[in-house]
Amino acid sequence: MEDSSDRTKSERLTALPRRKRRETHGASVMDVIVELERDHPDLAAEAPISSVALEIGEMVREMRLAAGMSQRDLAEAAGLHQSAISAIERGEGKDGPTYRKIRAIAKALGMDVAFVPLAVTARATRPVSVQPENDRSIKRRALP
Repeated sequence: MEDSSDRTKSERLTALPRRKRRETHGASVMDVIVELERDHPDLAAEAPISSVALEIGEMVREMRLAAGMSQRDLAEAAGLHQSAISAIERGEGKDGPTYRKIRAIAKALGMDVAFVPLAVTARATRPVSVQPENDRSIKRRALP
């Protein structure tokens, strides 16, 4: 049996079963990377991108847009270059941005970086119904 380290990365990628490659047609990059990390960790270790970097990039972009900031505005507020913000949002880098950069971006967006127990985040992401309480306010309650 041939040792996988003797083959090039390209040879190993083309050795993946055809069925697997067809299933990913039309899938998002994130879906493909997550599947690669799950099903072929040896190949994922060599890939120049990771699901973690993509996820952080998506979060930074969503928060930046929600704050009404351009990449240049965020970069200036965080003390980074615009190209660094762009690279983070694209999910570049095997391990994503450094903690220092994440902390600077969060501070520029008026947020803090915190580790939250999974049980808390699961409750926070439950669907919310929005019902008018009166003409001036909206009451939010978690759905069961």
